[in-house]
Amino acid sequence: ASEHCDESLSRRVVGWLLEAIQLADHLLVISRATAADVAAVAKRLGRTIPSPVVVTLDARFGKAVTDRELQNSQVLVRYGIEPGGYVLFVGTVESRKNHLLALSGWLTLLKRFGARRVPKLVCVGKRGWLSEPVYAKLQASSALRQHVLMLSGISDADLQRLYRGCLFTLYPSAYEGWGLPITESLCFGKVSLLSRCSSLPEAGGEFGEYFELDSEGEFVRKLERLIFDAEYRAAKERKIAAEFHPRTWLEIAGQLLDLVRGWAAVPPGAPASRRWTERELWPVEAVLGRYYPLRENRETQIWPGITMGEIFRQGDGWWWPESWGCWTKYKPARLALVARLRRGSGAVLFLGIRGLPKFDCTASVSVEGVGRREVQLRPLEDKWLIFRADKQALDRLRDGEHVGFEILLSSDRGVDLRELTQGADTRKSSIGVLGFMLCEDGDVAAQLHFIGSAALGDMESLIASPEPVDLPPISAAPPQSGNRPRNRARPVPSPDECQLLPSPMLSA
Repeated sequence: ASEHCDESLSRRVVGWLLEAIQLADHLLVISRATAADVAAVAKRLGRTIPSPVVVTLDARFGKAVTDRELQNSQVLVRYGIEPGGYVLFVGTVESRKNHLLALSGWLTLLKRFGARRVPKLVCVGKRGWLSEPVYAKLQASSALRQHVLMLSGISDADLQRLYRGCLFTLYPSAYEGWGLPITESLCFGKVSLLSRCSSLPEAGGEFGEYFELDSEGEFVRKLERLIFDAEYRAAKERKIAAEFHPRTWLEIAGQLLDLVRGWAAVPPGAPASRRWTERELWPVEAVLGRYYPLRENRETQIWPGITMGEIFRQGDGWWWPESWGCWTKYKPARLALVARLRRGSGAVLFLGIRGLPKFDCTASVSVEGVGRREVQLRPLEDKWLIFRADKQALDRLRDGEHVGFEILLSSDRGVDLRELTQGADTRKSSIGVLGFMLCEDGDVAAQLHFIGSAALGDMESLIASPEPVDLPPISAAPPQSGNRPRNRARPVPSPDECQLLPSPMLSA
């Protein structure tokens, strides 16, 4: 549901999800709906994952509030609302929570029944992303401004008082992982009017009142029934009081601990290679001919072929990925990967590195069993290193169908970024890493594509796309700049010719 999220959040969530699916031994989720979504994503990516284990959040209200704190709460008096005279909506004000539907429903009620018969709507939650249309609608309607309260930053005692005093609660969200305010509402014996989507039927169970998300008419009808049919509402409350039994947070913690202990007691299904376990390395399989940038994720959607170079990093020698790639710490940094290379073939590994901010340095890069390079780098200079492994080298690194590579990176100096940022960046960093690509030595097309992209500074052309790129028609006018004559394809350079490949352009 990325249409309801800030773009930067979507990118982070996609990155986290890709890492979890590719690296996790076990997956914990908070609803069956989330489990189904994770499984669907894994299937779309073509990956087999362990069945997600559901740990629901059907817990009591989070913080204990004393009777004295509750008695001292003046939230109703402070905002001029009466017990039983309002409906409560708890949740961050963002498009996914669907405050716009709630406001539209309230306008319909006000026009149909008049202000005296319609309870107020009290919304509790901070202002989030994509919330501007909500506040614009409030600003445009004097009727809504008089009948809707937007509250945030209130205490736990005030929130309990609001739950206890409301007619019922709303949660018309377009997507949830669980829906904790629904559980909280039930803890106080209050019916919750919910959209019938994602995890909400799990959170509300047989105690909730439901409507279809795309039906504002059904939403308004359910509002009318809960507002004006007191006996119906009371019957729902009696059912909640008699049959709803929330867990304690301690019980949920116990469930988590039991799961972890159970997993720890079972040996892994396939023992890892001793070569890796002795070094505390967990290599990930790389697809041959695919470029893996070590930058932060830029995608907002999940699609087959999406790549994440970050998952190949090992140990604590790394800082976080940035828009261009990833700085290493002033200590050796490691990458580890395995690939399905055919017997009798060789391999070519392209690895991009970046010089330090402000200072010259000498970078050292070694690929176990393949070779080692020492490279002089000017400040922020990018270079592409090429490592070639023949059949004999790969045989030494082979473990069944896979060939494993450990890459070690270091530099003769580091940079204290505090000195360059007036203290804003407290890291001490060493060289940066742009990304890598591994292919068989006979895959001339992949090598030419990579070398051409690096020479032109167009690494984006190497990254898979979710959809085919629309090219201009052949009759379209050529671009005004950047035209180059068409040349015949040149053979792949020899090892001596291309140990170092400068970027963004090749030297003449």
